[in-house]
Amino acid sequence: MSPPEKAAAPGWYLDGRGTLHWWNGLRWTQDEPDDAAPTTPDRTIDWGSTSILTILALVLSVVVAPVGLVLGCVSIAIARRQLRPTPLLAVVAAAAGVLGTTVGVFSVLALGVLAQ
Repeated sequence: MSPPEKAAAPGWYLDGRGTLHWWNGLRWTQDEPDDAAPTTPDRTIDWGSTSILTILALVLSVVVAPVGLVLGCVSIAIARRQLRPTPLLAVVAAAAGVLGTTVGVFSVLALGVLAQ
């Protein structure tokens, strides 16, 4: 029996021969399901194991990064209107805002895919 595709987590899987068996995360066991065993593996996110740093990074990239993007662009626009050189800090803030916003959007999309 070959390992289940993309299934590192323990659970009930079809073993390649159409029989449901228990995958313990490393190898197949000889266990077969009784009537109460689920027929599909649980793909929910375990929020208890999600670290606080991951949640904080997601919040910062979704909330703070767009603010940096907007403020950086406003600062660049004001400097140009006043015919002054563009402040380096404004360019850095805008670039970091673009990067952070992009990471935040992809993180939210990835979490949505993982939750299904």
